[in-house]
Parts: sequence; structure tokens; C-alpha cells
Amino acid sequence: MPKETFFNLSPEKRSHILETAISEFAERSYTGFSITHMVTRAGIAKGSFYQYFENKLDLYRYLLLNVWVERKTSFLKSRLPPSGDGFFGAVRHLLLTGIAFGLSQPRMAAMFRPVLSPWAGDEELGALQQETLAYQRASFLNLIEQGQAQGQVRRDLNLETAADLLMAITRDGIDRAMSRIMGMTLVELCARPKRAAEFDEEDRAALVDEVVDLLRRWLGVSAGAPAETAGGGIDIDALADTRPVREGP
Repeated sequence: MPKETFFNLSPEKRSHILETAISEFAERSYTGFSITHMVTRAGIAKGSFYQYFENKLDLYRYLLLNVWVERKTSFLKSRLPPSGDGFFGAVRHLLLTGIAFGLSQPRMAAMFRPVLSPWAGDEELGALQQETLAYQRASFLNLIEQGQAQGQVRRDLNLETAADLLMAITRDGIDRAMSRIMGMTLVELCARPKRAAEFDEEDRAALVDEVVDLLRRWLGVSAGAPAETAGGGIDIDALADTRPVREGP
């Protein structure tokens, strides 16, 4: 977590430091990232870096679990699904919009590719990967609970197991499908805009529709069962609030 000194900087200077770090991580990878090179590029003293962050991992973790999440949350909230689509319609919209966000952030996809890939390949990143997976799992658990509260997701589920399986389907399952279709995982595709252009909106919709149909058959209440609410939708803020990192002062 950044130190209070970092949050005392002007918003413009904080943004400049973070954007410079994103570029450095994207171009050099986590293992090749150099604090010396980054601060020179940002135009700040090396000593200042350690007044803002503990080390490289502290900065990377903040970018992943705070900056990325905040930007994605803002992106999703600016593109809310039409009302009346129900819970599973909202899930479909959430998946499609999440993919669109990733495709719009090739630099961040490139920088996070090591930790969002199945094997981190680095002891520090391995620990961060487990933390990231725990956050994602908590988000999936919250998503199921929201569906249950709306009366559109079965209440006879073991929530812990359901969260595990939902994560496997929507995260690992989509990655496996992408590897079969495009020869790379989703985050790898997001980092390569020219290649990503070959996987157009129609392709994305076809893949997501298959996923949502499977989820509806598994998680949905029985046909004819009364729903507790007529609406749907998803509380995006509640999903984001499961993350372990918060904004500072």
C-alpha cells in the first residue's frame, strides 16, 4: 500500500508516477522493471520513490488491486445493463463489458499478464497471484449472493463450492476457450490489440452467451418458481469492495 506521502502529492503528480510505472511494467515486465529507470523517466528522485512505496512489489500490487480495479469499476458503472434484463442478463452484460475493458487497456493487460496467467513463475508474483485469486473468488461469492437476494439464483447451493465453480467457469473456462480459439489467454489477447481485433464483438457475444446459458441452467431457479424481485442488475461497487486494497488518505 502506498505511504501517506504519496497521497499528499497532487492528483496530477500521482497520476504521472502511476502512468510512468504502468508503461515501465508493460514494456519491461515485472522481473525487468527497474526503479532507477522508472524514476528517471518520471523525473523524480530515487529517494522519493521509497517515500511513496516500500518497493517494486508494493507499487505493482497497488496498481493491480487498486488502480486496475478502480478503473474497471468506473468502466462498468458507466456502461450499466438495460433495466429489466434480469440477473443473468446483467451477468452477460458484465462479462462482455469486462472483456471490453480489458481490450481497452493493452498496457495494463501487458503489465499484469505474469500475475494473471495460470503460472506466475516468480515467488513474489505467486503470492500476489494467490491474493488476487482470493479477491476474485470473494467477488464471485458476492455475485451469487446478489442473485439469491433477487430470487433468481438457487438457494440450495453450497455457496463456497458455487463460488469456486463459478470462478472456474468464467475465469479459467474462458481462458481455455480463448486459448483454443485464438491461441492465447484473454489477458494475453488484451495485450495485443492487432490480434484482439480478430476477435470481434460477435465472437465475444457468442462465447459469453454459451457461458451465461450454462450458468443459467446451473444456478437459475427452476422454471415457474416465483422470483423474490422482478428486477435484476448487479451492484458493481459491492463486487469491487471485496478487494483487499483501499484508496489512501
